[in-house]
Amino acid sequence: MQCPFVYASGRRCAGTVRQARAYGKHRFFEAGDIHDIKKVRLWCSEKDDHAGFGREGKERMEFYPDELIGLGIYDEAIAFCENVSDPPRQLT
Repeated sequence: MQCPFVYASGRRCAGTVRQARAYGKHRFFEAGDIHDIKKVRLWCSEKDDHAGFGREGKERMEFYPDELIGLGIYDEAIAFCENVSDPPRQLT
């Protein structure tokens, strides 16, 4: 999966997502509680979590589920999450 980070200059990061983790109500998520995911953090092969580059004041590459849906990468990002088993299809 291509890293979704975009630098202020508009240049996209050339890295790939090497790890992802879902955060929310639980530490581990099953298909039935996928709606409890509040954020997904991604780590890049080139710049780890892009800390210090801040997206809208954020220091990490974290996304809300609706942001991932808007980018068209929700399913792919959830499939990378080490703490999500049997990833479901996109939220509706």
